[in-house]
Amino acid sequence: MQRPMLINGDIDLRLVSEPEDSRANILSKLVLPAFKYTTVNHNPGGGIGAVDFGKPRTEAFEPKAEHKGLDGKLLEKLGKHEEWVFAGNYRQMPGNIWLPVRGFIHATLMEWEPDEMGADDLQGCNLAFKEVTHVELILDGKELFYWDFWEREIRPDPTDGERKRALGI
Repeated sequence: MQRPMLINGDIDLRLVSEPEDSRANILSKLVLPAFKYTTVNHNPGGGIGAVDFGKPRTEAFEPKAEHKGLDGKLLEKLGKHEEWVFAGNYRQMPGNIWLPVRGFIHATLMEWEPDEMGADDLQGCNLAFKEVTHVELILDGKELFYWDFWEREIRPDPTDGERKRALGI
């Protein structure tokens, strides 16, 4: 059976504490954080080669965004750890069904870089979030991914809970 195609639609970026403050008309790009498990290289002296063993932990997440024009509210948030919601939608084809997508990220806005200004284009401002301690992604009410540094929780869990059980948690 052929999987449906999801075509990205609208995007928005808001502070969870300020849900009415939309950036849908100025946000031009959104880059959700890359999901990468860490690996550790082992190259035994008596072996026939090296192996990069996977570990049930992730590399640091770094979401990015771009908006057009200046956004003074965002500049006020530089260096502050905040709870953000990335909102959007996808159109599922066939069927032309619109699906909501939400991404919750607790992070610090650490970089703000404006593009060059010109008379024939809108100035863009690039944002980078670091110090990410929580990420979750929900598509049409279904949790696709959940990661929380402080809770020590990741879903789906690549170890099916065995790692925590071995610790006695």
